[in-house]
Amino acid sequence: MVIRILRQLGVFLLTALAASVVVFTLLSVVPGDPAEVALGTSATPEALEAQREAMGLDQPAPARYAEWIMGLATGDFGVSAVTQQPVIDELAPRLGTTLLLVGAGMGVALIVAVPLGIVAAIRHNKPDGAFFSGLSQLGVAVPAFLAGILLITVFAVHLRWFPSGGWVRPGDGLGDLLRHLALPALSLGLVQGAVLARYVRSSVLDVKREDYLRTARAKGLSPNRALMKHGLRNAAIPVLTVSAVQLTVVLIGAVVIERVFVINGLGDLLLMKIDTRDMQSVQAIVMVLVLAVLLINLIVDILYTIIDPRLRERA
Repeated sequence: MVIRILRQLGVFLLTALAASVVVFTLLSVVPGDPAEVALGTSATPEALEAQREAMGLDQPAPARYAEWIMGLATGDFGVSAVTQQPVIDELAPRLGTTLLLVGAGMGVALIVAVPLGIVAAIRHNKPDGAFFSGLSQLGVAVPAFLAGILLITVFAVHLRWFPSGGWVRPGDGLGDLLRHLALPALSLGLVQGAVLARYVRSSVLDVKREDYLRTARAKGLSPNRALMKHGLRNAAIPVLTVSAVQLTVVLIGAVVIERVFVINGLGDLLLMKIDTRDMQSVQAIVMVLVLAVLLINLIVDILYTIIDPRLRERA
């Protein structure tokens, strides 16, 4: 099993390296001069040339890539062309905000999806099972930003239970943080939970038809007891795959939700840097998002090896 995990780590590192080449190449060919962004359009040609030299833009692309990737490996994300501040100083606090929002949204999705999907599968031929299945199908059709607007309208504008937007730091008080986190997390989690519930239902239904569950019932276990004791672990394997995909969707969806709820997160920073054409910052933020997606896939692959005994034996 250790060898399999080490192999997965190797694949992760190679994929991250290939992704860094793609990100660097694509953002290098985007129109616009970072030196002109830093100095303004009224800068003289001599000043622009000096600024390009100071920023290393006079170097060939391979040398610039090598310097950038070595900086990433050591935590140096470069300097913003607009603010002249280290990119990491702007990125780090917003990354924490986004990770908190994504974690809360995925937590809501799992809390909604797992019981809803299991009940919809167990009661699939009953009216309440059909109701839960239809409810999840309705949730799939609602985009996250629309769910956010509806939640703001109901719970912030009319009921005044939660703030309509803004953010507070965790150090400013847990209660205030939870009030500001509730609606954005629900906007992300309810929609993705509805999607995930469909997969949970399908996976549990497939497991219920397996021979080993019929054997367990023949030995005296009730259908639900047999499912809980022998079936859910196997049903979790395909759900784990979908959960990884949904987690990446939640991560990307947080970009839109941060704008809806005026949250100073990584997505909001990315859109702001795109507006100001600060390509050094955009490059770093995109790479952080790519690494986050790859890391999620790596964790899921490792969990496969732990959960599925067939993979452990093969390893």
